[in-house]
Amino acid sequence: MTLFRRLDTPARRRNNRTALSGTSGRVGETLASFARKELGGPWQLAPVASFAGPGGYGDVAWLSQEIPAHWQEHPELTTHVGKVAYRKTFDFKRARGKRTRLVLPGVFYYCTTYLNGTRLGDHEGFFEPQVYDVTDLLASSNELILEVECPDEEDKNRKRMVTGVFSHWDCLDPATNPGGIWRTPYLQDSGGAYVSENLIHTERLSDEGAHQVERLFIQAVEGGEVRVTTTYTPETFDGKAQKFVNEFEIRPGLNSVKMRHVVADPHLWWTHDLTAFGRPDLYRVTVVITQGRRTLDEWSDLIGLRTLEWNEYQLRLNGRRVWIKGSNLPPMDTRVARSNPETAAKDMELTRAAHLNMQRVHAHVGAPCLYEAADRAGVLLWQDMPLQWSYRKEAQDTVRRQAEAMVRLLYNRPSVAAWCCHNESFFVFDTAEESPRVLAKTVFTLAIWSWNRDVMDTGTKAAVGMIDPMRLVVRSSGEIPFLREGTDFHFYGGWYRIMGTMRAFDRICRRGGGHPKALRFITEFGAQSFPNLENATKFMDADIEKIDWKHLEARHSLQPALMEHWTPRAGHDLASYIQATQDYQSRLNRHYIDRLRRLKYRPNGGAISFMFLDPNPAILWSVVDYWRTPKSSFAKLADAFRPVYAFAILDKDRYRKGETAPVRVYAVNDERRPIPDARVHVRITDDENRPLIDETVPQALPPDSYAVLLAEYGVQAHVAGRLRVELTLLHSDESFENVYEAEIV
Repeated sequence: MTLFRRLDTPARRRNNRTALSGTSGRVGETLASFARKELGGPWQLAPVASFAGPGGYGDVAWLSQEIPAHWQEHPELTTHVGKVAYRKTFDFKRARGKRTRLVLPGVFYYCTTYLNGTRLGDHEGFFEPQVYDVTDLLASSNELILEVECPDEEDKNRKRMVTGVFSHWDCLDPATNPGGIWRTPYLQDSGGAYVSENLIHTERLSDEGAHQVERLFIQAVEGGEVRVTTTYTPETFDGKAQKFVNEFEIRPGLNSVKMRHVVADPHLWWTHDLTAFGRPDLYRVTVVITQGRRTLDEWSDLIGLRTLEWNEYQLRLNGRRVWIKGSNLPPMDTRVARSNPETAAKDMELTRAAHLNMQRVHAHVGAPCLYEAADRAGVLLWQDMPLQWSYRKEAQDTVRRQAEAMVRLLYNRPSVAAWCCHNESFFVFDTAEESPRVLAKTVFTLAIWSWNRDVMDTGTKAAVGMIDPMRLVVRSSGEIPFLREGTDFHFYGGWYRIMGTMRAFDRICRRGGGHPKALRFITEFGAQSFPNLENATKFMDADIEKIDWKHLEARHSLQPALMEHWTPRAGHDLASYIQATQDYQSRLNRHYIDRLRRLKYRPNGGAISFMFLDPNPAILWSVVDYWRTPKSSFAKLADAFRPVYAFAILDKDRYRKGETAPVRVYAVNDERRPIPDARVHVRITDDENRPLIDETVPQALPPDSYAVLLAEYGVQAHVAGRLRVELTLLHSDESFENVYEAEIV
């Protein structure tokens, strides 16, 4: 039977004892061992028109595939959509006195499971583990059958499946179907009771230490008194393990246990850019359940000790204010089964190199290696629910169930700082189409009323908040802030023409006093660009005249009309055109980031660009391509997010000869140390390189400063061409140059 999330009864506490152990390192070596049998490797699979159950596939011609994988990765199933039957035979040797459960941690998307002819259950979802007690069903030789279905939903504005970007996205190859077994199934032994889940968080920090709350859920076959031993062992630093012992009486069924511990002298978890306070330190938490001399189960996880406080989208981590610098993170690969720790670590390395302290996990739940990599790298995550645009009402119950499952699954991750229940919960037919009908319906659902947002998402937010008392819970991302409360804001001036040029964002900033909620937290802005030449030619012709532009639009996400509008390709070969698209993307990203850095904490809490990398070969809003090669726009994004930064704000991109051009120069310090010797050399020249301004402005910058206005100029150029503003920031042994240009006509 499936083990549901129902609580039968809370366990009764007997006593509590705390002890300090003098050992360091992992304690798992000293614990009782319970066998885990992986069920990966070769499986049989077959596409079918309808499912037949056990014994009904006698005439099927089985194929073979290494699991984990998506069925479209099989050379004979590259275009298959719909139903696939999977079969695995395996041997099993029963351990005396042990119980065994079958765990299916990731099957995409509908799944019915049979073991040795017995139907174990039905499941919907792709990331929530399925758990079945199969102790009484296992034999020496076994047959496991999974009937898996992942259809394509034709009406994308009335979706039923909670698959997020894997099924509906303008950054996805539409020929891709995610169906399959994307995480390895396994058998897990335990005694007569086991930990079904354990939710741990830091309630507060004090002179005593880190006050930890542990909500332990124990599934038991038989009742009785048990001892629960929780051990915190340093994982990323040398130190003493701290042990906490509690005794409880449990009953058959699912028991809930709530415990409180105080971890003395804690090493807190910090983001990588807050080294002034510490590192992203982690503990290995181990829970052992014993009954008398018998060990019933053992459980472990990596956690970080830290507190989060959100106020109007401004974050305090362990009581320290953090200005968020981020980007949107798609799946590591459209074929999420290909996710691996090496790629996850590389993505976090690139994140840190770009000076980002947050990634928004955009409308999907990733592989476990993503979250561990973020935990270890000290990168915060804004975690979206896998909901993208519109769903029909019949999805409401499964949406809420899966949202609760997502929160429980990722609850212990110190990197996860916020939950978002839905991305852009309004009507969208095609983001490349801007017809009046589509725009009118989109505006209505965005600004006036949307069942998805106002009913489903409101209920989902309440359900998530009941489970998690410490993180920010956002109802839906991208709510318009002008006519309602609003949430985080998305703005694509400079790409979607209906929103105007990138200068349209300046009007929002100037009116910030009237619409401060529009500027609290920006989580999407950007423009498309091509990958570098070497990788672009892996999926397009090297001769720009021979490129199949319709194919790039249909399969590789290019929005050709918009690309041509902002970066015309006339007169370019492919290499120069690629550079032009990346240059435009760089200017747009910097334009938004500069204006948000000027508003740091007043009222802005952070800037999150769209987006970081490509999940498949494509022309996207990314600054890193599918092969993990940074574009030139990656370096420019990193520059715009530098911890100590100087920038200029110009009112316009074009001025008439003799017209006064206001130029305001700012500096900002995100580091937690003062910069007493900062100075900015300002050089403004006309098209003949004649200096209009040439001076150095000294400015001491306090720790974690607001943006400081260094100087304001009114310059006049009397020569047609370019007005060039060069800023050179000098401090300590560092130097940084930022260049801006405007046209003089």
